[in-house]
Amino acid sequence: MADDTYGYEFMRAEMGQCAYEQGRIQPVAVFSVPDRRGEVSLSERIVESRIANKVANRENRERMGKTDFPGLDTSIEEAALRAIADLKAEHETAPGL
Repeated sequence: MADDTYGYEFMRAEMGQCAYEQGRIQPVAVFSVPDRRGEVSLSERIVESRIANKVANRENRERMGKTDFPGLDTSIEEAALRAIADLKAEHETAPGL
């Protein structure tokens, strides 16, 4: 699933370190970012923050009477959150973890 406006793509969920919350291993969503670093890993909290920011931006644009919302679709982030939730559920039910 790719974002046509910014060119990033949700790749997978895995256990790793968030690019912005380093220091602990946690479930992260890995995004492909072709025009920057290749891949970036974001924690559940950061992905939720991205969704909240996009929703707020969309609401602000609506109040200003603008109807074009490039880059404000949250489907990629929502897919990432679902994958993180699935990964967390796997780790909760896996024996020995």
